[in-house]
Amino acid sequence: VEDAPANASSPARAEPKLFFGQIDKFLDEEALGQHLARFGRVVEVKVLRNGRGDSRCCAMVLFSSMEEAETTIERLNGKQLVEGQGRNLVVSFAKSKREDYAPQQQQQQQ
Repeated sequence: VEDAPANASSPARAEPKLFFGQIDKFLDEEALGQHLARFGRVVEVKVLRNGRGDSRCCAMVLFSSMEEAETTIERLNGKQLVEGQGRNLVVSFAKSKREDYAPQQQQQQQ
């Protein structure tokens, strides 16, 4: 996995990139992008897949603005993408590998 979820209240974000967990395993990039277009302009969608190409039931989505990304988190986190269908989504700002390792590096330097 390239990125992992981060808390939406984390300090300044570099880009409006979101992590989506618990998506339907049959949902592809195009369909997910179409569902999310109601929240803003979707720049890029990547469904994360295993070595066989099967969905890992999570995706990374880049929006065109932080406001659109924040609105999407507020409106979708803990809710179903389509009411009455599927699991409740986990939606948060994506966290880069660099963010994952930064606290560990600081502790090692002390």
